[in-house]
Amino acid sequence: MDVDDLGGNRVADPLFCDQDSLDFRLQDDSPCWTEDCGIIGASDLNCDGVSVEERDGSYPAVHAFRLGDPWPNPFNPVVHIPLTVSHPGRVSVSVFNLLGERVAVLQDDYLAAGDHRYHWDGRGYSSGVYMIQAGVDDRLESRKVLLLR
Repeated sequence: MDVDDLGGNRVADPLFCDQDSLDFRLQDDSPCWTEDCGIIGASDLNCDGVSVEERDGSYPAVHAFRLGDPWPNPFNPVVHIPLTVSHPGRVSVSVFNLLGERVAVLQDDYLAAGDHRYHWDGRGYSSGVYMIQAGVDDRLESRKVLLLR
């Protein structure tokens, strides 16, 4: 396994259990189980569900999530927003105008792991570009949507 160091950054495959289905737990032979690497964007469990604390120390779990493409886009008046969350936790989903003003809060609370869908009704808002922003822990993802009247 090639584990070159580029200014402190690992370039080896982290060997996630199943990245395509958002399973960011690490396989037992992952180079990221070592203390010098820690857990980079992964859960604190291996593929068999054994926690890092049971292995070699404690690292915090990092919640993976994916904000899907809103549809339809452009929309009038309702847009559907898919969100997949790998672990239960506090999740925020908001809509912002291009001035950076929050115009709607769709989620700002504890959310179970799994697939979720939100709906934003654009009635009462002007035509234009809006940003859908989802946040889990300190990570954010955004998507542009276009409201057409």
